[in-house]
Amino acid sequence: MRKTLRRSLVLAIAAALAFSGTTAATAATKNVEVSVISSTSGGLKPFGDAYVAGFEWGLKYFTKGTMVVNGQKIVVTKYDDGGLPDTATAHFKTAVGKKSKVVVGTVSSGVAVALAPLAAQNKVLYISGPAKQFLITQKGSPFSNKYTFRSGVQTEQDLIPIKGALGATTKGKRIVLFVEDNAFGDAYIAAAPKLFPDATIVGQKVKGTQTDYTADALKARQANPDVMFVAWSNTATTLAMWTALRQQGVLGGVKIVTGLANTAAYPVLGAILGDQVVYSNSYFPGVSKSPIAQALAADYKNVAGAVAPYYGEDLFTPDGVNAAQMVVRALGGSRNQNVDQMVRALEGWKFQAMKGVTQVRASDHALVQPMYEAKLVREGSAWVPKLVKLYANAAPPTD
Repeated sequence: MRKTLRRSLVLAIAAALAFSGTTAATAATKNVEVSVISSTSGGLKPFGDAYVAGFEWGLKYFTKGTMVVNGQKIVVTKYDDGGLPDTATAHFKTAVGKKSKVVVGTVSSGVAVALAPLAAQNKVLYISGPAKQFLITQKGSPFSNKYTFRSGVQTEQDLIPIKGALGATTKGKRIVLFVEDNAFGDAYIAAAPKLFPDATIVGQKVKGTQTDYTADALKARQANPDVMFVAWSNTATTLAMWTALRQQGVLGGVKIVTGLANTAAYPVLGAILGDQVVYSNSYFPGVSKSPIAQALAADYKNVAGAVAPYYGEDLFTPDGVNAAQMVVRALGGSRNQNVDQMVRALEGWKFQAMKGVTQVRASDHALVQPMYEAKLVREGSAWVPKLVKLYANAAPPTD
């Protein structure tokens, strides 16, 4: 009797283990489609490439090379939007048709504001990339919704170093925003009054595709700014724009704050601007000493064809890594691709990111994170960024 009972128990346990193993194996091979929409062609290509590379590295790092989270195998499909909203919208619809419950990406603000409403319409988790337009996630905006998050910096965070440039107070100061005439530039003009309510804000929108910016530079000088913030993303016209500002006496005659762009721009910025400007920055290679940043730097150095001194690390690399970390977190909160569960897993989440301590603000899905004030210094024949000031918990206004 005891032998029979013992044998029955052994068989039952074996059957249970076999069933458990079958279930685990089945779960581990259950695919979850993750779609990446970014600009890997056109004027934003350097930014899009860095974002996508960071995302792919991050998925491998945070899954320890398995690409499996909570019994779900991540399958990545990449789409190139070319910086065009219509193209990105078509890709988003294709992704939804392929049953993708997670979409990440885009470096273009114009693209992101087109995609964010689609997330709500299709109940898909959308994690916007480096696109900075604050309306993407601002509570109450026509684009924000419970399904849309961001993995990068938004407009107001870029403007924070202006406070350092102006000194103790902005009261009575005149701030000129010299920006591209697009969604990216519009966001700065709309955001500045919230950060500097006591200052006079003058928005000057400029076409980013011109070959001659002489008239625009002259207009900026005649506005008599105490400080001028330059927001420029079109890498093809950066040199022409800065050359005009220098020729018209703006550069050197006005205190200027601008974004420290991608690594390829360092020689251009250094040669034209030298140490005459204050740089607002969301990341430059080596600025963070976090374990994640050190792991990425070590891995990037081993990539075939990687070129010193940055080995492929760039401005928006952390935005891609953040997106990967957020995807892993979201999938860890839902075994059956329930998007509402993914949303709850992300809202309010505080985590150690590549740049340091970062938090998804629950109220509006803004990403509170470190920001930097930097300068470019000459080292031999190269221009190298150096940290001036760390803004550890750079948070945009809540309304």
